[in-house]
Amino acid sequence: MPDMPSTTVTRVVNPQVLRKYRLEHLDEPCEICERRPGTDPHHVLFRSHGGGDVEDNLLWLCRHCHDDLHAGRIDRHTLG
Repeated sequence: MPDMPSTTVTRVVNPQVLRKYRLEHLDEPCEICERRPGTDPHHVLFRSHGGGDVEDNLLWLCRHCHDDLHAGRIDRHTLG
């Protein structure tokens, strides 16, 4: 039987980038609602799918919008 290719995705985790991103965006509004302070970095391409802790892959969201996004109440495909 031939070897099956690995389906394991390597996650790019960089805590220093997340800390830097947090400090740079401290006190900025949520990138979705713009009403509440952004407190959560959201990965556009989830880390579990290979997305990295890089600024181009992060959105700064309030807890409410972050929860709504993950629950499917906000269409993630409309985010840029």
